[in-house]
Amino acid sequence: MRATVTVKPHASPQDVAQRIKAALHRSADADAKKVQVTATDGKVMLTGTVRSWPERVDVERAAWSASGVTSVDDRLAVVAW
Repeated sequence: MRATVTVKPHASPQDVAQRIKAALHRSADADAKKVQVTATDGKVMLTGTVRSWPERVDVERAAWSASGVTSVDDRLAVVAW
């Protein structure tokens, strides 16, 4: 008889937020302070504002790149500051 072991990485809000901040830091116009991240059981919710559609895509991509993320609920608003 074989035993099966499943390891599920945990998506922490801190890890996701750090990846988003790193992604936005590469963009001179971005402000990571305006993006809030919550994560529970691999589900990440993004709220707040970004300046452009490409920034929104960058934030969502950064969230997906974090270990353990199984879904991303992107509620970011694109607004001119």
